[in-house]
Amino acid sequence: MIPELSAIIPTHNSSNYIKKTLLSVINSANDRTYEIIIIDDKSDDIVNLKKVAAEFKNIIIIEKPDKSNAAESRNIGMQLAKGEFIFLIDSDDEFKDTHINHRINSHKKNDSGIIFGNYITKSNEEEQPSNLPKYIDGDIRDYIFKLGGDVRSSTISIHRKKYKGATFDSNQNKHQDWGFLIRAFDKNENIQFDESHGVILDESANPRRMSIKLNAQASNYFLENYVTQSNHLKRFASSHLRLAIYLHDKESIIFIRGLYFSSIKNQSNSEKLKITALIVITFLSTPYISNRIITLWLKRWKS
Repeated sequence: MIPELSAIIPTHNSSNYIKKTLLSVINSANDRTYEIIIIDDKSDDIVNLKKVAAEFKNIIIIEKPDKSNAAESRNIGMQLAKGEFIFLIDSDDEFKDTHINHRINSHKKNDSGIIFGNYITKSNEEEQPSNLPKYIDGDIRDYIFKLGGDVRSSTISIHRKKYKGATFDSNQNKHQDWGFLIRAFDKNENIQFDESHGVILDESANPRRMSIKLNAQASNYFLENYVTQSNHLKRFASSHLRLAIYLHDKESIIFIRGLYFSSIKNQSNSEKLKITALIVITFLSTPYISNRIITLWLKRWKS
């Protein structure tokens, strides 16, 4: 029997916490037929992962021959999925009981090939719902870099009948979710935003969850391949500067400084002055002073 839906879960040393993720998918699927495809990225705990998976039905584990990244794992899962509806979820996140039914109904109602949306961030039992701006239409880059939008892979669902084949960039090691949405937009996918909070992102379950550090090399790959407008570069830099200084991340601060230099071209004199001030901030040696100045300066910077 062909399942109605497929859930794709990339894993790497996830056996200690994936059980709650599996239970959440199964409970959310309710009486719909489903398959869960786990794509494992050369884990050391593969034996334990198989033991956990064996407790449930309709789970397939794909073991990759070589370690790569979650982007490639998701692509493999999407290629293997048999369901009419495909749901992505990370191995430390959870679906709420109503999520799958709500999303399938949304796909059918709006003829959307891809849906992403709001989420709940969970840390040490405290839950914080996101309040993302609603994406309606237009360049998804404007949504991310001008409006302050975001996308998390665990909020992505796909309707195969309307889906045009957008994939993750398997060479991308940072900002993979942004990259996927940009690639989907460039492929003219019908993208919809879901205002509901049907997904829980558990930041405390996985101590190896992707670092909040910028990772200059991986970020540079993303920007070179997907971001060209100077205003977008400027916004990307500003959104990461405060954190880089707070973390004493010298490599990222130097990288951000270079982004500001790149974005200053073709700007008005007033914008050049603002960017120059931020470049000066990157040279300041005291993180506390720098963060206070950045906070005050960015509040005044409305463009």
